[in-house]
Formats: sequence, C-alpha cells, structure tokens
Amino acid sequence: MTFLSVSIWEFNLIKAESWYSVTPECIARRQANACACDLIVDAFAGVGGNAIQFARTCSLVVAIDNNYTRLLLLKHNAQVYGVSHNILPICGDAVSIICSLRSSKVPISDPSSSAQTSTAESAPNENCLPEAGLDVVRVEQPQDLPPTIVDVIFLSPPWGGPGYHGVVLPPGSSSWNKRKRRHWFQSSGNAVEPTKNLENIPLLLPALRAACHICHRILVYLPRSCSIGQMLRLSWPSDKCDCQMCGQYRAVSLEEYLVRGRRVALGLHIGTTLE
Repeated sequence: MTFLSVSIWEFNLIKAESWYSVTPECIARRQANACACDLIVDAFAGVGGNAIQFARTCSLVVAIDNNYTRLLLLKHNAQVYGVSHNILPICGDAVSIICSLRSSKVPISDPSSSAQTSTAESAPNENCLPEAGLDVVRVEQPQDLPPTIVDVIFLSPPWGGPGYHGVVLPPGSSSWNKRKRRHWFQSSGNAVEPTKNLENIPLLLPALRAACHICHRILVYLPRSCSIGQMLRLSWPSDKCDCQMCGQYRAVSLEEYLVRGRRVALGLHIGTTLE
C-alpha cells in the first residue's frame, strides 16, 4: 500500500485507525482520472487520500467528513501536495450535506407513462466484458434526466476496518495476505473468505440514495469480497422515491483494483461506462 507522504508519517499526523481507511495512492489516481470533472463530492473524505488525487483532475473537490480532526489532517496533507486551493472541506453528516446540494426540485415522473414500459424492456442488459481485470456491465442510460450542479459523487463509507465480521484469520496473524490465506485454507477444510454483505455497511445505502437523488455519476469504493449481484442492485431504481432521478436504471461499470497482483477493492461506477 502506498501512503500519502513520507513527511506525514514522520510527523505522525495520521492516527492508527486512519491508515486502514486511506485508499492506496495508485488506486486513488486511477479513480481521479476516471472521475475528472468540474465539481466532485468526496462524501467520506477522511484524511484526504482520495480528495487530494481528485483535486489534481477536478476544478473543485467538496470533501465531507464528520470528524473535525480528520479534516485538519486533510488540509495539511493537501498543502503537502500543493492542492489545498482546490479542496473545500466541510464537517458534518454526509447524507445531510449531499441532500443540501440539490439545486432545484426534480420533477416527478408520470406514473402512467412509465407503466406503458414492459418489465422486459426496463430490465438491465447485463453483458460482462472481462478486460484486464475489469468487468463492465452496460445498461442503457436515459438521456432526458434533469441537470444537476454536482458532476460526480464519490462514496467510500467505512467498511468496518481491516477485520470484516465473520472473516476467520490464521491464528497469530494480523494480516490477510495471499500466502497466509492459502496455507490457512489448505489446513481448514472448506473455509472460504465470507462475502461482505453490503447491508452491513450502515452508511452506504442512505448515502447512495441521497447521491442518486442529485447526481447522475457516482463512484462507490467497496471491499474486495462484495457480492456482484448486490453491487449491481445498487444501480437499480429506488423504491423509496419516485422522482425522475431515482426512478431510472443507470449505466454501470464494475472495476477490480489490484495492488501487486492482489485484489484489494472493487469500484462501482454508476451512471457511466468505462472504455
């Protein structure tokens, strides 16, 4: 894992729990290039691992976190990288702040017109195209959605730290690397790494519903062991809201992030397809 900066480590400006939440720099750069735009919202900014990279490809980054101390660290880290002028830190609840960014009331779709569309026509067209560790699932994107003031929203809610619930680690091991996992599985019969249930990430669904309400393009950063089916369902129309923004199937791309040949995380691009 590549951390932010040597100088940050020397001055101990990142607490122990924050190291687990920092996105590897190579992944953060990849995400920043894919999300290049004018205005992006980093809803769970932490100490700035992603926000700093977004500031290099976007005109303005709204960095949200509910911990003021972490935002102070983010500000310092951004100054180290020389991008602090492109980052607007906001301390508060991510869902509430995302909802407040809505520019105007989105018109409610006409139920009579939507009822004429058959279920077969509205179902997503899932064509998985493996390409260098990348699975792309394309769904037809509506072209008549209302304009928004936010170009992209990046969601990286806390997963629960390095030890997911239900993961059995090798005895005496503080890590989950490939070699120890292989030896442990060989000696433990049918043991497998449990699938991460997205419903156990408490902030994910509320933040995603709020993001879909105001923005067309969303990138969700998720654990490596997530269910692909659960991830795809995140792009389906919401049953909590019948507005035009929330009532549409959106284009989807699934991305697998590798560091030194090992899968460390997954990315769900909603509202756009990767080439």
